[in-house]
Amino acid sequence: TAVTFNAATTNYTACCFDSANNKIVIAYRDEGNSNYGTAIVGTVDPSDNSISFGSEAVFESAATLFIEAVFDTTNDRVIIAYDDAGNSNYGTAIVGQVSGTSISFGTAGVWRSDGNNNKGMSFDSNSGNAIIAHRGPNSPDNGRVIVAQVGGSNSISFGTAVDFDSSSSTHISVAFDSNVNKHLIVYKDANNSNKFTGIVATVSGTSISVGSSFLLAGDNVPSETSAAFDTTNNKFLAVFGDDTTGGASSPDGKAVVVTLA
Repeated sequence: TAVTFNAATTNYTACCFDSANNKIVIAYRDEGNSNYGTAIVGTVDPSDNSISFGSEAVFESAATLFIEAVFDTTNDRVIIAYDDAGNSNYGTAIVGQVSGTSISFGTAGVWRSDGNNNKGMSFDSNSGNAIIAHRGPNSPDNGRVIVAQVGGSNSISFGTAVDFDSSSSTHISVAFDSNVNKHLIVYKDANNSNKFTGIVATVSGTSISVGSSFLLAGDNVPSETSAAFDTTNNKFLAVFGDDTTGGASSPDGKAVVVTLA
């Protein structure tokens, strides 16, 4: 049965699983509270497939947009990345720690000091760090990726950003291959007729490197994208909305399997 976790308009929702505490963490923009960035902890009862929630906690006392969240299994912390409208829409991230049905936060850190928007995140269990792949509306709006590292007192720091595409990159999603310890970034590449494109990223400490981009679906133009890793078959599933067959107003949902060598 569906349960309301926020009784107001809720946007830019992201969710991750805290495997240390067996909890769900949902991060979102709460339009019932000045569009503040807010998070809440959910507990699943497997006996009846119900879910209950703790109290809401504000992680950013300003309007937030384009929220993403991952769970750091090395430090048992949640990492939330977002655009901070209270600070010129700068790309910002914060660390959350779950205790019972509550979540508390450290001090936010800025990883991009200009306007940002669409982004994707994944956690690298090999290096113990997360990555954020993103673009911004301000020049240059090229695709970039950066490593985020959790520190003491729930702090967060960042490596040096690396370009993965030289043009406007949108509809970005990221997933981590725990078999070969590499990330797959999927996106819409404006530099190549808006085609559905992928690129592999490898983390070493707080540094990151990328390979060469490759097409994921020929001439198809993606509307929305998402990527996930199948740990049983060691393959990615990349899904997208195909504008070429369904049109921009009603793109067809399609999927492609990706295997990294």
